[in-house]
Amino acid sequence: MINFSSKLSLGWLWILTIGLCLIQTASGATLVVTNTANSGVGSLRTTLQSASPNDTIVFSPGLSGATIILTSGSLTINTSVTIDASDLTLPIRISGNNNNRVLDIGTSGNVTLRSLVIADGTANTPGGGIRNAGRLVLEEVTVTNNRTTGDFNHGGGIYNAGTGNLTINRSTISNNTASANGNGGGLKNDFGTVQITNSTFSGNRAGQPFNVVHSIIPV
Repeated sequence: MINFSSKLSLGWLWILTIGLCLIQTASGATLVVTNTANSGVGSLRTTLQSASPNDTIVFSPGLSGATIILTSGSLTINTSVTIDASDLTLPIRISGNNNNRVLDIGTSGNVTLRSLVIADGTANTPGGGIRNAGRLVLEEVTVTNNRTTGDFNHGGGIYNAGTGNLTINRSTISNNTASANGNGGGLKNDFGTVQITNSTFSGNRAGQPFNVVHSIIPV
């Protein structure tokens, strides 16, 4: 027999349990990348594909300073996710293998990157290293050695589209190249929104005069 006070206690316990579940869902889960493979269990690509909104992706301590080489296309992100290597001694390098763009963030993407190196990306469309059409935050990220090819392809390092909202904080954008007749070797902002603080742009090149940053509207 359950008396009234027991019912009340169980009721509050049930409410508390629901509340905890909602908090956990809102903050998301933490997923761990365990290897540097292009795809498969434990890889960054497969972990991204399995991520739910608001999840955080971290890296196994043994991957400190490692390079993930993408051999089957860019990483496409259309959800809310944080990719965070800040707990490692050395950043993770994500390489496009001089064959494809590294990151492609869609209009529904809401992405935060921490302590990563985005490198060796190549694209025959704007955005050699990163193409952003959603919301992207870079924190202590290096974008380097990326390029666009062909003609009039802007943003050797980063291309921020008209729907893009880009924040760059304590980051380095260096040694990226936009194609012939392209602008913004480091960054091309194409009617999007950009905020840059405490960051360094160096060694970026473009076919047109705007080697470092080219923004159609003020940054």
